Amino acid sequence: MIRKPQILTTLLEILLLFGLVASAPWVQNAIGCGGDSYYSASPAISVQYESTVPDTRNIVNNKIAVFTGATVKFKKGHTLSPGNYFADLDTHYLYSVPYDYTDAVEYRRTMNETTSGWSTDTSSSSSLTLSSVYAYYAVTGSLNSSIEVRDLAPHETPGTTDDESNGTASAPTLTWVIPTTETSTWLSQNSNNGATTSYHNDYYSATFSNSGVSFEDLYIYEIVNITSNQCGIEFDSIVTGSGSMNSNNQVSDTLGGSGPTSDDNSGCAIQFSQQIYLRNESNSPGSQIYLRTNTLNFKFYPGGGWEDYISQRCSSNTAQNPSW
Repeated sequence: MIRKPQILTTLLEILLLFGLVASAPWVQNAIGCGGDSYYSASPAISVQYESTVPDTRNIVNNKIAVFTGATVKFKKGHTLSPGNYFADLDTHYLYSVPYDYTDAVEYRRTMNETTSGWSTDTSSSSSLTLSSVYAYYAVTGSLNSSIEVRDLAPHETPGTTDDESNGTASAPTLTWVIPTTETSTWLSQNSNNGATTSYHNDYYSATFSNSGVSFEDLYIYEIVNITSNQCGIEFDSIVTGSGSMNSNNQVSDTLGGSGPTSDDNSGCAIQFSQQIYLRNESNSPGSQIYLRTNTLNFKFYPGGGWEDYISQRCSSNTAQNPSW
């Protein structure tokens, strides 16, 4: 059984403790008593994914051509005033009037499974971008990138938590790709039955594609070898062509040949394999990536010579001389 003096003492202690706590600025704000000075960590530290910018060509559904660099940008999450950007803001209240203070931050980036050390943000407040990562792939591959930001100047006033956690953001996975489809189109022909030499050339375009990604200026290199020669004639070379892709991912290919005007090859056929490689530049064989092997078919008209040497190009589809 507790005696009344002890009860009164306990109540007085509670009231005294409450009075001391209530006098703290952060409590005065919390219970609406008005005016002193205190800090708030709200809004929380914030960083966001901004954009991914290719050096050249394009990015489609987070896919980009091999041999193309890209910069992944992360931006600050707060705008203090037009044109002023920060990852962290603390608010100082003086007699219920808010004043925003910017805090210095550190960040660290992760690229795939590699995380960097902490770096101090030195970007200007006029820069929306906090930090970026750069990547270049000469082979197919993917980049997963993220960033973590922490406060360098927390205001640890009693009653505030400042930033309860670091700010984080992740970028969409970026994937470097090669053409997966090659479509052939026959365009035109040119033939000549000369006095001593005859020839026939078929002109094609080859379009390389993958999900709308641009491969402009990348170089298509081809190696051609005879795989079947029913004609039994000596065939030194085949007219064909390597080249850089245009803005439509197209490259020209000429198929044909030439020989003595007097030859009569009686409708026989010759077949070639056409190995297709992708290069960064025409003179960079060390960078080439194998894409596919096409079949090239040639035949003579019955009783025809080299002026009647027509072709068929078999890639992802089949294109051929209309007389085939």
